[in-house]
Amino acid sequence: MKDWVKEKLEQIEALYPPEKVEKRRERWRALWEGKPKTDRRPFVCTYYHEPYCPAPDFETRLREGLDEIIVRASIDDDYIPSLFTGCRQSTIPSMFGAEEIFLENNDVTCRKLIKSPADVAALPRHSMAGGTVARMWLDMEEYFLTETEGKLPIHVTDMQGPFDVAGQLWGYEELFVCAYEKPEIYHELIQKLTDAFIDFWNAQKALLGERFVPTHLFAWDWVPEDFGGSMSVDSLAMISKPFYDEFYRPYIEQIAKRLGKLAVHSCGDFSAVVKSLCKTKGIVAVNAGQMSLRSLFDAGMTPDTLAITFTHYEQIDDLFEVCKQFGARVVIGLGWVWNFQKPFAEWDSEDFGRLKAIERHMHQKLSEI
Repeated sequence: MKDWVKEKLEQIEALYPPEKVEKRRERWRALWEGKPKTDRRPFVCTYYHEPYCPAPDFETRLREGLDEIIVRASIDDDYIPSLFTGCRQSTIPSMFGAEEIFLENNDVTCRKLIKSPADVAALPRHSMAGGTVARMWLDMEEYFLTETEGKLPIHVTDMQGPFDVAGQLWGYEELFVCAYEKPEIYHELIQKLTDAFIDFWNAQKALLGERFVPTHLFAWDWVPEDFGGSMSVDSLAMISKPFYDEFYRPYIEQIAKRLGKLAVHSCGDFSAVVKSLCKTKGIVAVNAGQMSLRSLFDAGMTPDTLAITFTHYEQIDDLFEVCKQFGARVVIGLGWVWNFQKPFAEWDSEDFGRLKAIERHMHQKLSEI
């Protein structure tokens, strides 16, 4: 363990004594298991350091992760100290040999491998060998685990589900046409990608053992240790209910069964499939990147499905109203809390006073719902 890591870990241990962390775990367990609240419902503030960027070198990422935990102690939310690697859309495509492509906006994609239905059968078996993005994530997780001597939990990396990996390897239009015209080819491809998703998930779980946190929704969230898994399905906004039921739902149910339970994320407006999503076996939680909690319930969200939210602090009272109106169970990720205009070391009494005012408001409201 490097001296700077040891110093930061000692600071974290002082800021997050075991009894405080366990009290937070109790609040989260009650919410996830549908039990009555303890003293109040939990909430957690969203990021200070951007977690979803393509990962820099391992040491820089670890340093940022430890600094993030220290900053978060400034407000009494329900954050559980943990580390998160990052996100690269090329992760699972790389397991099939797809070349990674870096874009000007710091996003990452991959070169397409499939040009026609005939190319599906020629796809190699997935691999997590050296040189793949998947191996890079495993190496980073092992570095975190070793360098911290296992003192902190580590989240699974952000992973796209098989449908969106297929969209990257081939193209969404071609994929959707194939589902109708050559359904046997579609199912062959999605099954290969489903198996790759599960194998990479299980590789991380085996590597991290008791330190494994089975969610990337979000990097600051916590789920019970026996929770199943999480998956991004960003293409939900592109499809109809009948298409979902025939071509997506069987694989989502398969993944949920193989992992235990499933939380699903999608960006965009996927109102057309919300009802079917909530009826899908194994799905216990849904996160919408752009849809509000109110719009989810207007689209057919059910109270027995946990909503994982990312809410601007100035809009939080409307979220509380929706909770009361629909009896919603909500993981509250509270955004726009931190002062990003100056470094944390330069914060003054006004900055910390604002955090305390937010904290008091949240504690009061969450004790009432």
